[in-house]
Amino acid sequence: EPRSRPEGIFKPTPFSVWANDAVRIRLLRNERDLHDPSRQFHPLFTHQVFGPREEIVGFDAPAVEIVYSAASLKPAVSFKGHAIEKDQLKALGLEATAVADLVKRFAPCDYAASPEEVVSDAEAQEFRPAGEQVYAYEAASSGVGPACESDAP
Repeated sequence: EPRSRPEGIFKPTPFSVWANDAVRIRLLRNERDLHDPSRQFHPLFTHQVFGPREEIVGFDAPAVEIVYSAASLKPAVSFKGHAIEKDQLKALGLEATAVADLVKRFAPCDYAASPEEVVSDAEAQEFRPAGEQVYAYEAASSGVGPACESDAP
């Protein structure tokens, strides 16, 4: 179940949105995953990037998309949103959030320029988890669990 907005901390205004709603993360294995809604999710927390109120101020319909290659975890970061007039914000004592700068500050220095570059990376490499395999489990043919000697007919 998705985490609800912390009403005691975040009080929306006409000029702000909860960052958790504006950020979307996708994990891609191939180009089909780019358009598959089951391969995306909203983060549970964004305070590490947007501060304790998890708020984006000064944009109409802000959207932060972080796309990762499942093979290498190389990300692409993009931001879209229509800036609200600075005079309107200033009249309310507000300042627009530097969304692109904040998100890119936390991205690795070699992040991809576009989601298409991440798709190319994902399709070029086969997913292989980091580390060394220590143990593997194989289910019994019944799918219930491992076969035991006492189960033999």
